[in-house]
Amino acid sequence: MRAIAALCLFASGCLAQTADVVFLVDESVGMGREHDWIQTHAVKLDTALISYGLNANRYALVGFARADPYPHTIPVGTTDFGPAFQLALAADSLVTTGTTEDGYAAVAHALTSLAFRPDAEPVLVLMTDEDRDALTAATYESTLASITGAGATLHVVIDATLQTGAGAPAIGLDHAHITLLADGAGGFEPGPPGLVAAAFGTSAIDYAQLAFQAGGSVWDTTTLRATNTDADSFTSALAWVVARAANPPVCIPDVTTLNAAPGDPLYGVPDGLVTAIDLNYYVNLWVAADPAADLTTRNAAEGDPLFGTPDGVVSAIDLQYFVNAWLAGCP
Repeated sequence: MRAIAALCLFASGCLAQTADVVFLVDESVGMGREHDWIQTHAVKLDTALISYGLNANRYALVGFARADPYPHTIPVGTTDFGPAFQLALAADSLVTTGTTEDGYAAVAHALTSLAFRPDAEPVLVLMTDEDRDALTAATYESTLASITGAGATLHVVIDATLQTGAGAPAIGLDHAHITLLADGAGGFEPGPPGLVAAAFGTSAIDYAQLAFQAGGSVWDTTTLRATNTDADSFTSALAWVVARAANPPVCIPDVTTLNAAPGDPLYGVPDGLVTAIDLNYYVNLWVAADPAADLTTRNAAEGDPLFGTPDGVVSAIDLQYFVNAWLAGCP
């Protein structure tokens, strides 16, 4: 599914145009500032997503780690999903009384109990300042499989120190480890590759690595808790990353993840790199005459409106088209 979706980006009409965004929010002691951010920034986030081409978005809210620590859905308006302004109002129902936090249980609850629209991009945003306290038998592997199987992306806001390779502070990292840097004026800019330098307990594995593998991003709770412009920077950058994950920039030769073998959830998921693995992946599709290998129209030269438009036939022209793109690479 992911491979076909990635190649579908070459054709018109395949881009995600709306999103179903679920906030999975820790309700334990110390999480009040995250709850406040949802109340004050939900509409700002939606406005930013609209500016990036995701319209008519819906939002849901799942709380976890109350006195009864198991996840529960908090209505947004009168139903599970509602508009951003109702999400802001619903966040007032979040509490900070719990002590046992299982984000994997929250993910499972969202994916099994909420009705996502078939034409919407499923987006999970997990907020917690603790590592996982296991309440269920869910594992890293089963949770990743559930997320990727649903076609969703996972973005986590955790207690972590994020930085560039040179040690400069970052507010976030996307799935390819590109840093997001606050500009001091409420905006942001992409930076050089970075890393999770430190994280609370086992959060680096429980949540950060899971988010990277699920095509999402990792953020530091400190940023959104700020009372200065950093909270605005977080909101803007999160919207940008969510939109790019929903509609990745078209890079024809980037069709799979480095070192992801058949059966791996990341096999067939672009990783932002153009390598020999991408060429091998496409050639296998082409040899099998897989419809996803259909990239262009026979006899359509560059400049022709049909150049780069699938014609329903997998031919030698498609292979040449891909090889030329692979040799050119991507920005």
